[in-house]
Amino acid sequence: MTVFEIPLSPIPNQTFTVRLGQHETQITLTWRNQRLFADVSANGKVLVLGRLCLNQTPIIHAPYRGFVGDVLFHDRNGNDNPHFAELGKRFKLYWIST
Repeated sequence: MTVFEIPLSPIPNQTFTVRLGQHETQITLTWRNQRLFADVSANGKVLVLGRLCLNQTPIIHAPYRGFVGDVLFHDRNGNDNPHFAELGKRFKLYWIST
């Protein structure tokens, strides 16, 4: 198993591209209604749109789409769902590949 931390900035809305295994992955995080949502594309194919980000819950959760592994948030100080003000500090985003 491979675990890779995806660097984040503590800002409410951000889009970035990161290589996760064989996938050139674009992730957009959007803060809306006091919740964080994710859009994820890999190699130009949309995997998820508007997925609610919850602590310890896979965001992509769709191996049938050809994406190896998954990404999820982890609260280093408890079991809260991610808040933009502490992204990259308390709330870490990880890619986990089996």
